[in-house]
Amino acid sequence: MRWTACLLSLWLLVATLSTAECWENRCGDVDGVTPFEFPDAADVMYMESFLFQNGMPPPCTAAADVDTYQRITLRDLLYLVTHFFQGPLPTCPPANPPLNPPLHPNVFVELDDPVFPPNDSTVIVHLMFGNEVAVTGVILPVWVLIDYESPNSIDVLSIDSAFTAELRGYLYHQVDAANGRFMIGGWTLSGGLTAGYRTLATLKITIDPSTAYRDITVGWSSFPPVQDSVNTHYPLVLEPNLTPWKPDLHTYDDCQFRGNVDHIVGVGGIIDVADLVYLVEFFFHGGAPPPSFDEGDVDGITGPAGSIDVSDLTFLVAYLFQGGAPPPPCP
Repeated sequence: MRWTACLLSLWLLVATLSTAECWENRCGDVDGVTPFEFPDAADVMYMESFLFQNGMPPPCTAAADVDTYQRITLRDLLYLVTHFFQGPLPTCPPANPPLNPPLHPNVFVELDDPVFPPNDSTVIVHLMFGNEVAVTGVILPVWVLIDYESPNSIDVLSIDSAFTAELRGYLYHQVDAANGRFMIGGWTLSGGLTAGYRTLATLKITIDPSTAYRDITVGWSSFPPVQDSVNTHYPLVLEPNLTPWKPDLHTYDDCQFRGNVDHIVGVGGIIDVADLVYLVEFFFHGGAPPPSFDEGDVDGITGPAGSIDVSDLTFLVAYLFQGGAPPPPCP
């Protein structure tokens, strides 16, 4: 009995020391509890809870930064799963500089309808995700703003089932309703998100009513509150080879191509008949206003009816069907 008690005391002492100190030779010991072999399944579960469920941070940042790439992120979790059970452990990096992956030109997040109608206090919008390359992991801390201010509240009504299926169920989200922020993230090692354009989430936004149209924009947010030494929720997408990228944001508040009224590049080019149809619907059938008012101001002239009026419709008809001059550049 005395030997048993001594062994138990020794094991508890080692476990206590492992949570209190950061040993370089314990790369991968995410939970700080060192069994006879590490890392183990508990380390994977600990990191997943930390990344997606607001769990406690790892006791030792250096031991949890396993991918040799800048702090603790979704990439470390996938590195744990793919490498720790299939090959030798890497050496954790000695320093943790701020994460700044390059912006991916073909992976983006946007809202399908970035305008809040007048006199309404609630609106339903869809957060969309476009990717021209396969993606095996995402973590997207999003901030929704109305005219660059937080709404009264935001609710995630649903996460798209197709998106969930492609991530094989490893999909999580958190909501900070009062500040218009939420985080959606997930990963898989089997398949992943094939190239495409899909709905991420359906959002309900609430704000005080106004008589004017208001812009809905999205930005990146530190969600949940960031810890200086561990910062986890960078906007990040991972390709199947674990190459990290930062996704782009399409906000529609800047003019890109005047005359591209619907802000969509269709089969007919940047400016096509679809843009004309969009203007007709807006003027005569109560359709939504153009996502970018400067792009809808086809002739670039502010008339008595405002920046978008019937003269823009006439200008677009002349350009598309009568050999008229192209719309002037964006301001």
